[in-house]
Amino acid sequence: SSGENVLIASADGFVRIYQVREKQASEDLDASAMNMTCTEILIGINQVFLEPSETLLGCSQCQMIRNYLGDDIMSGEIVIVSLELTGKMRVWNFQENELREQRNENQRQIRSNIEFLVENATGTIMVACPPKLSGEGDLTAAVACLDGSLAIVSLGVVTPKAKKDPSPAGTILDNWGAGSIALSLAWHPFNHVLAVGRRDGIVDIIPATKMGQHRLTHHSEPVRAVSYTKDGALLVTGSDDGFLAVWDLQRRVPTMVHHVVQAHATWITGVATLADSRRFVTSGGDKKIHVWQLDQMYAPVHTFQSDGDVRSICTSNEQDQGLQRLYSGSDSGLIQVFSMD
Repeated sequence: SSGENVLIASADGFVRIYQVREKQASEDLDASAMNMTCTEILIGINQVFLEPSETLLGCSQCQMIRNYLGDDIMSGEIVIVSLELTGKMRVWNFQENELREQRNENQRQIRSNIEFLVENATGTIMVACPPKLSGEGDLTAAVACLDGSLAIVSLGVVTPKAKKDPSPAGTILDNWGAGSIALSLAWHPFNHVLAVGRRDGIVDIIPATKMGQHRLTHHSEPVRAVSYTKDGALLVTGSDDGFLAVWDLQRRVPTMVHHVVQAHATWITGVATLADSRRFVTSGGDKKIHVWQLDQMYAPVHTFQSDGDVRSICTSNEQDQGLQRLYSGSDSGLIQVFSMD
């Protein structure tokens, strides 16, 4: 059987980890052979878990990274980071195989190791930086701020064998960029470079060195989706008017090489690129998920219909058997799994 973990940021303020297992790996996704079980609920130091629970200020973002300086995505301590709409961030640490080895039939509640508040944060967007990009030292996250900057925040954890103690959690180590509020963020897969989609339609590409920044101006509406292809050669961006753009980053100046005027009937809410770097997926407020291929951009090569407005999408990391799954989350709380093979 095959399986992986899916993290869900929930409006009730908690992070849930679902274990997804398929009884028999197959290109044809068989729902009857798939089991999706909530195995862990990640809660804050002083949070009390009550289910069902409702709140207006819930968890807006969560992400898992590996505390490992190499390229192996399955090695190293697991670090899970969450962001609430209040600007509070939480961090959980797990040993390399801890989640798998300590599971049993009972759902576990796990309290965070670290909590802190990021002043002036929008509370809607952050992205943790893989250590292989930032190098030895503090683990960090880029957090969108109300003044349009990105706060580079210490997570209170350092890389293995670091020569210094971690900076206090929540310390703002640097501020990147300026402009209207950031709505979407993505790290380059190989370089310490951040792509930023903004409310005024601007897309900024900001290196950690602050040298060689680029500002892309073809969008006229808020950009809620940015994603690099896995090989780092292209950047895909999408805005509220359904405009989809593909940028070639291998030229001296990033150049738009493909575009679709109305890829979705309304907002483009997410972009996820696939392992082959030739295909990518977009989600929209029109309840559609489109699969695009770079040599056939005049129309999607496939369309999935969702039962709700899709707010987020992500692809699996499981490549050992050549399978890749797409996960989507809708505003109704529905999680859907699609086969991308």
